[in-house]
Parts: sequence; C-alpha cells; structure tokens
Amino acid sequence: MIEQLKRKLLEQYPVLDAEEDGLLLDWLPGKYESTLRRQGVDETLKIAAREVEKYPNLKAIFLRELRELGLDLEDTMDRSFALKLWDYHGYSILAHDHDVYHAVREAEQRVDDYLDGQNSTSSSVADADTLASRFSQQDLQVTVRFTEKQREFLIALSEFFSKVTQLDYRILKFRRDVLGGSENTISYDDATNLVHSPAAQRLSLDFFTKMGIPVVGHTAKRMPVEGAPHSLYVEPPPRFVDAIEIPGRSMSLRWIGPNGVLEEHSIADSSVLGELQKLCQRLAKQHPITEELAAYLVLCGGTVQLPSLYSRINDVHNAKVGAYGYDHSTITLTVASWVSPKQVRQEYAKLRAQASAKNTYRSKSDRNIALFRFVMERAKPYPPKDLVPGTRGTFKFPRWKAMVKEWNKSLPDGHRWRFDQSDTTAEKMFRNAFADGYEVVTGQKYYRAKPLTTKDELREEAKAMYERLANSGEAPKINRASEQTSS
Repeated sequence: MIEQLKRKLLEQYPVLDAEEDGLLLDWLPGKYESTLRRQGVDETLKIAAREVEKYPNLKAIFLRELRELGLDLEDTMDRSFALKLWDYHGYSILAHDHDVYHAVREAEQRVDDYLDGQNSTSSSVADADTLASRFSQQDLQVTVRFTEKQREFLIALSEFFSKVTQLDYRILKFRRDVLGGSENTISYDDATNLVHSPAAQRLSLDFFTKMGIPVVGHTAKRMPVEGAPHSLYVEPPPRFVDAIEIPGRSMSLRWIGPNGVLEEHSIADSSVLGELQKLCQRLAKQHPITEELAAYLVLCGGTVQLPSLYSRINDVHNAKVGAYGYDHSTITLTVASWVSPKQVRQEYAKLRAQASAKNTYRSKSDRNIALFRFVMERAKPYPPKDLVPGTRGTFKFPRWKAMVKEWNKSLPDGHRWRFDQSDTTAEKMFRNAFADGYEVVTGQKYYRAKPLTTKDELREEAKAMYERLANSGEAPKINRASEQTSS
C-alpha cells in the first residue's frame, strides 16, 4: 500500500521527482500510516493534499536561498549537496513546521565549509588517510616549507603517536563495545555512514544491543508516524523505533566528510556517537590532536598526521542581525613549539591574504568611518513586535538634512570634513560618505532595510516572493488536477 501511495503521488503531482523528493515520498506514508491502513490510498491523498502542495514551494525557497549562499544548482555536485541539505533540514520543516529561512541559516555553515573544501582541494576523490590529515592542515600545512629534517621528524612523530595512542584502554574499550573487538577498525565509508546515522546520533549502545540492531552496517531514516513524531525506520532487522526526546544535553560531533569538508552533527550525549565524542574530547585535551582526527583514529585506525602548524580561517559573510548584515574574518593558529617564528610569519601572511571578509580599516577617507559612527549613534532601534524566526528589526535614522547640520556644527569653518555645499548636494554627499563608511566597517553595501516585525508581514513577504518566483518561472507549478478531490 505504501508503494501504491508513492506511485499515486508521482502521478497526481508531476512536479515531484522520485529521486529528488524521496524526503516527501518516505515521510508522508509514515505520518499517515494509520489513515492509509484504515481509509486507503485515495482518501489519504485527499487528507494530505495541503501538505503535498506546500512542499514544492518550501523546497524551491530553500534551494533558492542556498543558491544565494554560493551554490551553483546547475552543477551536478553542488545540486547533489543542496538536495542532501534539503533532505536533512526539510524533515524539520515538514514534520515540525519549522521556518524555512531559519533552516537555511542552520545550513549556512555547512555550505560555507563545502565551498571552502571545493576551493581548497584540487581533487574530488582522496583516500581515507589523506582525508584524515588534510582537513586540519588544508590552510597551512600543505603550503608550509618544512626542511627535510622537519618533515622526517613530523612523519616519525605522527607514526609513533598514531600507533601508541591506539593502546589507550579507552579506545580499546570503545572498539570492543561498539566495533566488536578491541583491535577492530572500520573503513572510512562505514565510519561516515555511522556518523550520519540518526539512530547512532540519538540511541544508546544498550538500545542497539537489546534490539539486536548492528551498530556498524545498519541503516536508519527519520520516519515520523502518528503519535510518534520522532520515529526512526532502522534495519536490519526492519523495525520502527520511537526515538523520543532523549534526556541529557546535546553535543556536536566533528567529522571529516568527503572532500575534506568538516561536518558537525548534533548528537545526544547518551548515544553511541555521544560516547565517541566524549572520548575524542578527552584525547584532544591530552594530546596534540583535533577532535575530528581523534574520531577518525578511533574508528578507522591507521596513521594520522599531527597538525604541527594548524590553522582555521573563519569567514563570516553577511551575518544577519535583524535586517542588517556584516562581514568578519578571524584566523586561529595552533603551532607546535618546534616550528620556527619565520615559518609562522610566512604562513600567517598567506592566510591573511586568504581571509575573504571585505571589511577593513583601510578606508579611502578617515572621515567615512567617523561619519558612520556619528550616524549610528543617532540611529534608534525598531525591534520586531512578534519575536519569531524570520522577523527582523531595523533602525530609524534622523533626517539626513538634520544630521548634516549637526555634523557641521561640531566642526570649525573651513574644516575639510564639513559639508558646506547647497542643501540637497550636502545631503547627498553626506549620505554617500555614510554608505562608504558602512561598507568599510561592515563589508556590506548599505541599503534601506525593510522591517519585518510581525507574523502578518512575514506572510505577506513570503506570498510576494512566491509570486515573483512564479512570474519569473522559477517557482514550481502544482498540478491542480486533484483540486476537486482534495476540497
């Protein structure tokens, strides 16, 4: 009956694709399992029609926003990555009615990491050992000019560390309990599947053992059903598991994904992966290794190259605060004591050139920054009335004419920072100088931001956006052939 429902969905809604829209095709039968069993396929489709018709619009908005973040949806790899993000975040939008724009913000860091990985690697495929060493050193280690003596020293230290660390009783115990033997390891692909499993992210080892589910080699999908919104479908053996809200705190597990892209997964501290993360945190505190390299070493074994000159550039582009945004770049360096000061200076200079935030203290005019501060001191907050995701506050600025007069009043006659032109010209030049200062400080172009302070304004904005997409041909067209049956 489930397969029949899927076929009918694809027939009734030609906009849906069997592969790209697997999220909806898997989620809907699970949610309406009881209805499907009692009333059949046709009645279930009538009841679910509104949710099905909302789905393409939500997906189109999500993908469009990802394109704004820099993904090329015409490129096969970028589109595949975007659809994986939709599968992951679309679940919370469908099952829990989460805001689609909020979901995009949650996905933004993963998009940035993916794009950074694309830019920093010349090959799309790498063996597991390369993946293990590349992420932590992708910005510095691969470019630093070590002497032959330093290279041999680093290789020897890394080989020794990797081998001796695997004698740690905590690693051996974890492998015994989770991998089936104290000296057992698994392939990189199996480890990646384990890290991506929603069951391993939420359920404890005791649960796996009691249910007879293998920790390594199982598959799990989120599959909410009526009365059990946190249900998972796990196999082998095939069964539904009610992964209710797990008590305890939430953690983040770092993993080196394909192409060396750093992934962060939210996990429960009592879960299988929660135990792995606590072990990795301990190893990273006690030894010169990152948490993601420790996770690889525990699961896959082998040799990982210790980060001798390790960096992370954090580029923030158009970070949203209310209706406004700003750029910001930071560089974090972790340096082994045997690396020379000259090598650190050389590599920091290269990293500084790679930082991509556009804001800088190097302004064409010192006046622009001073004027920016002058205007912002007088800006009055206009906060949202409805404090829900998507609303955004703005500033109310005094009239430009009044600010020009106040600015000039603080400066003596003839001062080069004054605006003594005619009224309209002075206002225009003052506003342009503020816009220049705004771009210098924030890295973003100044624009007159439109506030969205209430739920009604949010709905109107979403409606207008969908109409613009429809007029441009970008919005999906819903097949209304079933409109009579769904009323």
